[in-house]
Amino acid sequence: TFAPGSMTLCAVTPQLGEAREEVEADVKGEMSVGVNSKYLVEALRAMDFDKVRIRLLHPEAPIRLGPYPADGSFEGIIMPIRI
Repeated sequence: TFAPGSMTLCAVTPQLGEAREEVEADVKGEMSVGVNSKYLVEALRAMDFDKVRIRLLHPEAPIRLGPYPADGSFEGIIMPIRI
């Protein structure tokens, strides 16, 4: 979930239960979107940046990840899933 000033990450698995973490973020607008956590972690591990930019247009559009500020060195794309 994205809201002004923060981003909340939630993970739910039948075996391990639920985890929730809220982090400070420069967010424009509000939105909830689902992603496969394996793909998100894989993309974030591939980036060696202090700050990451996550671009969302709407909950069903591809999610674009890259360095912040954008420098064209990396762009990852993750498809959302319905929640």
